[in-house]
Amino acid sequence: MSQSSAGPPNSPVIAGQFQSSSGRTLLQYFRQSLPAGQPSFRGPVLTSPGFDQVEVFLCGFTFKTSVSEADLGRAAVNVQKFGYDGQTGVLEVGVGAQFATVGQDWSSEVTFVVILTDASAAHFSQVSTGCGGTAECNITRLVANAVPAGMQYIGIATQIWDAGTRSGGAIPVNAISGDVNNLAVTPPTVWFDYVGALRNGAWTNDMFCEWRSAIIAFDPAEMTRAPTSLPYQYTILGYHLTTRQDIYSQAQAPPGIPATGFLDAFQGFTLLYSQNINGPERPTWMIESSATAPIMGPNGAFTHYGAFLGSRFSDTVNAIPDYGFQISRAAGFLH
Repeated sequence: MSQSSAGPPNSPVIAGQFQSSSGRTLLQYFRQSLPAGQPSFRGPVLTSPGFDQVEVFLCGFTFKTSVSEADLGRAAVNVQKFGYDGQTGVLEVGVGAQFATVGQDWSSEVTFVVILTDASAAHFSQVSTGCGGTAECNITRLVANAVPAGMQYIGIATQIWDAGTRSGGAIPVNAISGDVNNLAVTPPTVWFDYVGALRNGAWTNDMFCEWRSAIIAFDPAEMTRAPTSLPYQYTILGYHLTTRQDIYSQAQAPPGIPATGFLDAFQGFTLLYSQNINGPERPTWMIESSATAPIMGPNGAFTHYGAFLGSRFSDTVNAIPDYGFQISRAAGFLH
């Protein structure tokens, strides 16, 4: 599916949708292009009427400078819900991005998912927080009643990620990140340690990170968590790379339970050249942690992910030095 939503010019474009067999939950995926000079969008998209709960979450993003590689002062992306009309299904959303380098504009593309459900099918525990430090910072939180009785933990999905230098000056990048580093799920509580980073090679710059997200829990009759190799952590890793990565990934559906769709939302990411102090640092022209709308197949769900830390303007083949990535997702099968 690819059609324009009912909204003003350059509105988000719907890219896919899934509905549970009960009709209690609908997932709609959108793609938003933000050309140079247009860092944000706010306006209506047409969803579906009659739902009790509506939440929006990031799926992925790509930032590009407009002229050259350059030192980076701030990178941010967000999707927000401003209002939902249960009679018409019109949802007012905001989508924004920032990629602040020296002396030039930027463009971006953002994908996001809208979850429409009823009050008895799902529970969303909001987390809105931030931190500051030298090179990187940590956020540790214990969230009570995040997984109500009779529900299953699905994941942590991000709505706002914002990292920058506190002094306002731009730096060559050694690493940029916002991701859950450690996680423990003991229903009804969820504990996590989140790391935000924007650092130079010497790890000496002051920085900040702001993060807004929600812990998602669902009635397992509606949605179950995607199987993972690490407990509760759906991640994809890459090391020693020099080109943009186009990753076609399949999530295996749980056996014996028909799946009608797939939730694949952005939890976090890391792009880095090195974990060593005094490691490599480079100017930046492109940062990518992208995701398309998933496609259901006979044995599960397929999603295209993109990952890149680009240091040479307009070049997706020669990243020097080589880089690594981690992509983390909130992922679950709709039934």
